[in-house]
Amino acid sequence: MTVPTFEPVARFLAEFHRLSPAQQAAFRHAVALFRDGLTSGSFHPKLRVKSFKSESGVYEMT
Repeated sequence: MTVPTFEPVARFLAEFHRLSPAQQAAFRHAVALFRDGLTSGSFHPKLRVKSFKSESGVYEMT
């Protein structure tokens, strides 16, 4: 499985930089857990990841 990549847009970067260092670290940790889940096929329950029933290979975090 190919792990998706992204290129952050200016609005995302501006919002991200407004987060506290602890919030930024938590976001980075969540991204790492999500990436690990894509690779292993099993997401950490903390992330609350669900797949779309109508679209194979598309996920959301609730």
